[in-house]
Amino acid sequence: MNRLELQTGMSKTPGSAPLGRLQFSSRDTGPQGFFELWRHGVSPLFRTTPTRSIDGPDDQAYSCCQIHAQEFLLVEARTPPQHFLRDTKWLRQNDDVDHLVLDVYFSGRNFTTCGETEYIEDGTVSLVNLAYRSEGFATAAHFLSLVLPRDLVREHLPHLSSRCGNLFSSGSMANRLLKGHLLTMRREMETATGADVPMLTAGLVGLVQALTNRPGDTEAEAVQPVLFEEIKTYIKDHLGRTGLNSDHLARRFRLSRATLFRLFREVGGVSAYIQQERLSACFHALADPRLASRPIYHIAEELGLTNASHLSTQFRRRFGMSPREVRQGALRASAGVTGQYDGHAPGGEADEMRKWMLTLGK
Repeated sequence: MNRLELQTGMSKTPGSAPLGRLQFSSRDTGPQGFFELWRHGVSPLFRTTPTRSIDGPDDQAYSCCQIHAQEFLLVEARTPPQHFLRDTKWLRQNDDVDHLVLDVYFSGRNFTTCGETEYIEDGTVSLVNLAYRSEGFATAAHFLSLVLPRDLVREHLPHLSSRCGNLFSSGSMANRLLKGHLLTMRREMETATGADVPMLTAGLVGLVQALTNRPGDTEAEAVQPVLFEEIKTYIKDHLGRTGLNSDHLARRFRLSRATLFRLFREVGGVSAYIQQERLSACFHALADPRLASRPIYHIAEELGLTNASHLSTQFRRRFGMSPREVRQGALRASAGVTGQYDGHAPGGEADEMRKWMLTLGK
């Protein structure tokens, strides 16, 4: 039997009653049973598919705990490698579920594309905006998510309504403050009651507003946003160019090296940015089933990644997986390998989790 901790309370928890809580673990269901419950529970948000086989002994415990705080949902999960997809079809089917999701990864990472924004979730607080097409390739991970209904964001955090991606730079004070607050919320919500919801909500909204409602995402974009975007677009369109470097860009845009470096300082520098864009483009190419027959090193070379011996190391450092694992995981995801597992068909806690996702904010 699955272990289930559930005190529903649902839309409005009485002041003295504990918050609604759901919990399930692979220790009780087995890894396959866990993923089927997880897949069904988050189905209003994403189509999820494991990117490697999770058959066999449960050598790592996967778990999910969800707490319903009336105004928002908190989810802590330890999950296997998986592919998240919210494509046009999923958006149409779930067009009334357009929440925003605050994520922070404590271990593992997720390479995410939300709208036109690409980013790595690996310890930096990030925002997934369900109004946009979203796709993610995650390693085995431990993460915390706060699901915020659209109306709450419109009323209290309107500047985030169209945002997505990492909210702060890695290691920044703002990131440490919000990450610490989310951890504290997770701990305190174990014993919180309905009477604590206004305080929890006000504290969360107030801190997020104070840390994010600032003009300009980075110093570089605040100084010369049009030029900065123009250079980034040029880089993306010329990734295969052998001489794509700071000297070439300075000449092409008639800038001093100092000005160019200042523009790219907040994104790690010119060379680092070019390398990240090449790796990201290579990742997307390897994840495209239509290119599955093309040798990996050919794809990498065309994108300016000419050192084949270092490619796997660079991929693992950036994405937490090798180029071959990216390709195999994407092929598995495109085949729709989910399955219904004997004895653990969705129901009970998975149906309740799904219902909470659907009715949040209504």
